[in-house]
Amino acid sequence: MSEQENIPKTMGDFVTLLIREISQSISLARYEAPLIQVQQVRVRFGEEGGSDSVIENRYPFMANGWDVEMELDGKLQARLYGKPLPPIPPKHALLDIFGDHPVSHIKGVNTNWASFLQGHKVETIGSLAAISGAALQVLARERRSVTLWEIHGKARLLTSEVPFFPSSSLDAENLYAILKMAPDGLLDRVGIHKTSMAEIQRLSDTMEILAIVVDSKVLKTVQLGDLLIR
Repeated sequence: MSEQENIPKTMGDFVTLLIREISQSISLARYEAPLIQVQQVRVRFGEEGGSDSVIENRYPFMANGWDVEMELDGKLQARLYGKPLPPIPPKHALLDIFGDHPVSHIKGVNTNWASFLQGHKVETIGSLAAISGAALQVLARERRSVTLWEIHGKARLLTSEVPFFPSSSLDAENLYAILKMAPDGLLDRVGIHKTSMAEIQRLSDTMEILAIVVDSKVLKTVQLGDLLIR
């Protein structure tokens, strides 16, 4: 949308823009306590009983139910209201997706390192991430290399939570392709009415973690939709 299109030309345009901005600001609270979903965003033109412009089921919030109304000149009205959602179970981590992958899928783990780890029954990324500090010290003394700590640290990075991201055409893109896209490009692909820049940034941060940990050949085989289990 161009800057010119963002300029309110009438009071109705102003209220529509205002209610959208309020809704998008409310949506940012979802990461703190996503226990509320806005049921409708409504802008009304005219007297009570007049026609409404309604957007349904978009933005979550974090209260015990809420209702916001505005009235201008006794005729032009805008309203937001929502209802509580059931408690949301803990979100899954990146390790839930990549934990069963072989240790060789970690970036920088060559055949020699993979053989060493497998020789100690550390065959998957999940089993590597689960190694205790004491067990890691034993392996490090045997291997005589600080690289083992680096490899273990990469696996532990995958305990990071997978962020919320709405379903979109990006679901069919592989993770390597997503990693190469700039935040502005991702927002253009998804659309400002489906997501926010804060959500885009959280997705980009997750992609950076994967770029550090997972081999690029593997990232090219996993689609974004496979990562974002909903």
